[in-house]
Amino acid sequence: MLKSFLIYSVLIFTIACTQKPTADPNYIKEINEWDAKRVNRLKADDGWLNLVGRFWLKQGESTFGSAKDNDIVVESSKLPEHIGSFIFKDSVVTFRALDGVNVMLGDMSVKEIVLVDDQKNDVTVLQIGSVKFNLIVRDTLYG
Repeated sequence: MLKSFLIYSVLIFTIACTQKPTADPNYIKEINEWDAKRVNRLKADDGWLNLVGRFWLKQGESTFGSAKDNDIVVESSKLPEHIGSFIFKDSVVTFRALDGVNVMLGDMSVKEIVLVDDQKNDVTVLQIGSVKFNLIVRDTLYG
């Protein structure tokens, strides 16, 4: 009797383990849509996959560009060696471009501008060629 019970138990267990569960097609569709949206967000112009760097500013002036002698070095062949500087005083950050460097705000060339950070609706997004940059504020850090 016990032997028969064990055989039937093993047989039922084996059959139960060999059945492949079927997923709800709506659930699979929902997961695939979510994944496609996530990939699109990552690849967007302002997505994480296009992030070149995040650099925290110190009070005072910080030069930036692709050359090693800058305070902020962005290693990119798409950027000039010397672009300009960020002037950080109290909670205000001003960007100042060097002469001969074409920095754009939309379709307007800028030489000097007070930056609006990403915590505000009208964040300032500057662009040099295909590279965009903007000011972020995280607690007491500005970058």
